[in-house]
Amino acid sequence: RSIISKKNTIVTTDSVRALAMASRLGVMLALAAVVLLAAAGAAAGQSTPRPPNAQGPKPKPKPMKVKCTENRKENPYCFNRNMDCPANCPQSCYPDCNTCKPVCVCNTPGACGDPRFIGGDGNAFYFHGRRDADFCVVSDRDLHINAHFIGKSGHSGMSRDFTWIQAIAVLFDGHRLYLGARKTGTWDDAVEHLDITLDGEPVYLPADLIEGAKWTSSRVPELSVTRTKAANGVLVTVAGKFSVRANAVPITEEESRVHRYGVTADDCLAHLELAFKFDALTDDVHGVVGQTYRSDYVNHFDVRASMPTMGGDVPPSPPPACSPPTAAWRAMESAVETTVPRCYLSSLVSPAPAAWTAKVSCARSKTLLPCIWRVPVYVCMHAWLTSTDRNKQRTYINVFGTCNFIKK
Repeated sequence: RSIISKKNTIVTTDSVRALAMASRLGVMLALAAVVLLAAAGAAAGQSTPRPPNAQGPKPKPKPMKVKCTENRKENPYCFNRNMDCPANCPQSCYPDCNTCKPVCVCNTPGACGDPRFIGGDGNAFYFHGRRDADFCVVSDRDLHINAHFIGKSGHSGMSRDFTWIQAIAVLFDGHRLYLGARKTGTWDDAVEHLDITLDGEPVYLPADLIEGAKWTSSRVPELSVTRTKAANGVLVTVAGKFSVRANAVPITEEESRVHRYGVTADDCLAHLELAFKFDALTDDVHGVVGQTYRSDYVNHFDVRASMPTMGGDVPPSPPPACSPPTAAWRAMESAVETTVPRCYLSSLVSPAPAAWTAKVSCARSKTLLPCIWRVPVYVCMHAWLTSTDRNKQRTYINVFGTCNFIKK
């Protein structure tokens, strides 16, 4: 079991085998090291340093937290308890203090998007309307809500515009409330984009943009405006009548790319997401949303359709949903006594179909008192009024205000 070398050195067979195995292991380790070094060099050669101004994908914003801050006695368990907005509306929800759950603004009666409405019966439908036009949302004895639509021309093959609700105007108890999203190019959610006015005067919420900040009116004590977000979200409430939740939102670049909206650098199409709650509607209410609160309302939409649409792509003028209530129509036809001679109705809207005609008379008097008509008026799109003073002046009702007669 041994061999003798030329120098008479005795070497065992086991030693030879051990040396051979060590030699093979050394070769394999050397080859592995070479391969690793080559791979590292190739990776280093292929990697390109990121430019200093390059940015990765924007992280998704964390869900907004909401909580109940009122009626502690009625909701002791839910009071002041933080809740995360659901995944499908991470920045647009509010707390339901009765169930102690967050609710998406766009899952309640109201309007969102291009516009998708949810009626009082809980069914969703689309009402595209027309861009740069005003439509009747709710019209009742003591409440009227109009919506102003903005939009973009549809792409090739479409017979309608893309539309969104940019602003609403509310008439109640002789007051005018305006709530709208400002036109803007670059959207910054930390900057306020909401405009609110009451009877033509701006409503100034606290400038520190604190969620929960509240504004109340000295002239209309039942009216309050509360921030639901640090910016671009409010809850407008008229106690005993209605409340409106409104969020100002943009069309994002991703939305524009997917739906081919054609958003430009100077206008991100800021619009409103709206949720309505009504406390005192009559059974004679009308309007795109208002009619769905009637006890005799029948839903004729195909609820199985992916996009049940009211009035087709382009609704008639005036739309069937806005047939005037008999009592209000009689009020418009009746003569309105005033105390100012030769008064006329101020106008801010375009002419309406001739079918919407009523007469208003101005009694002649030598007194010079303001001439204001405060009779509740039903307005569906644009109502055409013709004064019967001696000059036979034709004027139009301002759908975003009360019917104010002024001296000529």
